[in-house]
Amino acid sequence: MKRFLVLLSTLLGLAAMAQAQTLGTLLENLDQVIRDKETFSRNKEERIQAVRSSLSGIPGGGRYGIYDALYREYAKYNLDSALYYARAKTALAQAMPDGREKWEVSCMELADIYTNAGQYGQAEDLLAQVSSRSAQYYHCLHTLYSTMEATSVFEEWIRTYAARKEEYRDSLIRHLPSSDIGYVFSAWEKLNDQQRYNDAIVLLTSHYNDPMTHENDKAILDYCMATSYKGLGNPEKAKWHYAASAIADIRTPVKEYRSLQELSYLLYQDGDLSRAYRYIRCAMEDLKASNTIVRSVEFYPFLNTIGEAYERDIEQRNKVQARLMLVLTVLLALLALAVFLVWRQQRTISRANRSLLEANRQLRQISQKLQETGYLKEEYLYQYMEQAAAGIDRMESYRRKILLDFRKFGAAHVASELETASDSETELRSFYNSFDETFLHLFPSFVEDVNRLLKPGQQLEPKPGRLMNTELRILALIRLGVTDNVKIAHFLRTSLSTVYNYRSKLRNAALSDQGGFEEAVARIGEIKIDRHE
Repeated sequence: MKRFLVLLSTLLGLAAMAQAQTLGTLLENLDQVIRDKETFSRNKEERIQAVRSSLSGIPGGGRYGIYDALYREYAKYNLDSALYYARAKTALAQAMPDGREKWEVSCMELADIYTNAGQYGQAEDLLAQVSSRSAQYYHCLHTLYSTMEATSVFEEWIRTYAARKEEYRDSLIRHLPSSDIGYVFSAWEKLNDQQRYNDAIVLLTSHYNDPMTHENDKAILDYCMATSYKGLGNPEKAKWHYAASAIADIRTPVKEYRSLQELSYLLYQDGDLSRAYRYIRCAMEDLKASNTIVRSVEFYPFLNTIGEAYERDIEQRNKVQARLMLVLTVLLALLALAVFLVWRQQRTISRANRSLLEANRQLRQISQKLQETGYLKEEYLYQYMEQAAAGIDRMESYRRKILLDFRKFGAAHVASELETASDSETELRSFYNSFDETFLHLFPSFVEDVNRLLKPGQQLEPKPGRLMNTELRILALIRLGVTDNVKIAHFLRTSLSTVYNYRSKLRNAALSDQGGFEEAVARIGEIKIDRHE
């Protein structure tokens, strides 16, 4: 029961911790850290260079500590450089009179490098020369046989290496105090191999929440925690801890790690192929930079699986995009066709509208001209009715006078009267005067308007006591719509040639185009009819 309560409180604590930062936020942070990884690497290189610079002026045995610091900087960063400084440590310790212990420590570190490089025989030979049975010794043997188990392809050898691994792991656990972080990792691995995942998480949590735990150790704790959660079938918490561990790995930075690789595979299983591919590519680049050969055996299957899935996804997206582009192209073509048809229809409508407007304008002009003509006819009809009535009255008076003269003076006298000159000239002048008055009543500014159309010095001026002269009457008749020379000559009681000469003279005197002179005269003083019945 007590154990259950401890487990429950631990799990609740972890849940509260996970809620402090969601997985989505953590993955976004990891994305940013990956984008900035060159900066972290540059900072580490500067730090290493500063340590390396301190070698100058340091004699013999004094260099051992600096070689050790450089070895630890390169241990999971660049295997070749780590090998160089491990060998330098080993050679230096071997030359020291009291350097046996340091030499054995250096041999064990060198054996770790040989293990990571896949040189298992050389690692075993070195460890065989170590007399110390320290925790580090068992750690090296545990690492060696654990790696050989992971990379072997024969079941018999795998079982053999697994047994040796467990043997040395148990020895390591016995040689470490329970408070040591190495003890925690070894005990966790044993519980995890036994599928006691809850017990493994309880063990890890006690150290994870300890403020004294180093940040680098917390990265390993996160990896272990994630692995146990994955074994429990809780991929969300597994991804959370893998992401936290990967952030720490890249920020440190180290180049040989597992968290990002494991996280990419979980994301691949979730269908987040784009992010999974970015992560596995990042892990691959760092693994190549570290020159850790043995990890390639377990790494490349992940890369192939995720890479192929990502390529299929990209291919599928490209197909979808191609289809969408085809649909979009068709839609654009249809839109362009629709726009063209609308434009053509609009142009047709525009032309029709212009034609309609022109027709309306012409109709208005015709209507105006008809109304004007009707108005002029009314005016002249009334005038000539008056003129005819006056003529009838004068004829009646003349008839009575002839009859009276016949009765009074006889036929001889009447014959004498009829033989004398008549008053036809007076009547004609009266008729023209009446015409002039009626016309100028309709077009008061006609004379001025005509003169504005003529060149200076060519203006028409009626004789004193007259309203218009012959030229103006010709133009007046043209304004009234009478353009035939025969009709004009008959109306003015003059010859056809005289009318022709007058019209030709007036056209020559025009300011503008001769052909447009009479048309301009025909538009003078257009009457605006506003009649209400």
